[in-house]
Amino acid sequence: MPLFVIPWNPLTITMLALSLGNGVDYGIHLCERYEFEIDEHGWDRLTAASTAVPKLARQIIGSSFRSFFGFCVVMISLFPVLV
Repeated sequence: MPLFVIPWNPLTITMLALSLGNGVDYGIHLCERYEFEIDEHGWDRLTAASTAVPKLARQIIGSSFRSFFGFCVVMISLFPVLV
């Protein structure tokens, strides 16, 4: 954040923590689906990965957009603590 000259305030700290948490969560979902494809179908790694990603892409992207737009609403609010 200092590299992009983004100030530290309650909003940016919360956004940073939630973004990292969401990234870890999405990664876990993807890894679990990958393992499921290998265990359930017995596919090789490349086939399992190329199957797991499309099956989860819509859900992960949709959840990411919901989080993003939720943060956008908070960013444009006039709550004094966030300014």
